Amino acid sequence: MLMRDNSKKSSIENAVSFADVSRFVHALNVSQTTNRQSYRATVYKALLLHCWFARGIPFPRKSLGFFPIEERPRFNRFINRYLDLGRCYEIDQKIYPRPAVIELLERVCRETDISYWLTNDRFGIQIDPLILSLSYRIFTRNQTNLEAISGQYIRVEMALWDAAVSKHLKHPLTSTELSSRSGIPKSTLSTLLDAAANQSLLVPEKDADDERITRWAFNPRHSRNRDLHSVVLSTLPSGSQPNPLSQA
Repeated sequence: MLMRDNSKKSSIENAVSFADVSRFVHALNVSQTTNRQSYRATVYKALLLHCWFARGIPFPRKSLGFFPIEERPRFNRFINRYLDLGRCYEIDQKIYPRPAVIELLERVCRETDISYWLTNDRFGIQIDPLILSLSYRIFTRNQTNLEAISGQYIRVEMALWDAAVSKHLKHPLTSTELSSRSGIPKSTLSTLLDAAANQSLLVPEKDADDERITRWAFNPRHSRNRDLHSVVLSTLPSGSQPNPLSQA
């Protein structure tokens, strides 16, 4: 393969907005078959993608020794299932992506206008390191008590954040608006929002003009939401984003 710059010269020379990252995360999550499973599967996949397409290295099974004891068998089962599905292959206990995964990531980058480069190695492409680094941190931040929440929840978070920092929206999103922005069917979204509220991740609010309408906002006291704000501020230029948590 020839080296190719998709659209930009480098992540250092070009500013990255949270809208870029949100767009990439949303498209990546939509494309993944595990997004309806527990959020844990989404975290595992984010780790593999970061190894492959940001760092350009295989995932070594021996690194499972650095995981918490309770996570090791779960991640090992995930990898074995990923192997069975033909998403990756293994050489000397090192995990590499199959062409279908490489092609999927390349398509996501094209659709979301994210820089990537073709590489002459087992990984096929390298994705803008800043985009993938921030995406990885968003996927893998505080995961406490998310067993009951599906991997689609990340799209709810991105939609809520995008709306909260928008200058054109004065109120938190309704369920209908969230469904439209996240691409999650309303029947599925309803269950997901209830689970998020039960975990104190989100706060339902009655519309001031119509009590039949429920609007949804981040719970500013939940550590996962504080982590999201922290990740954004630590990666993007200071002062470039308002704080949606202050609006909750």
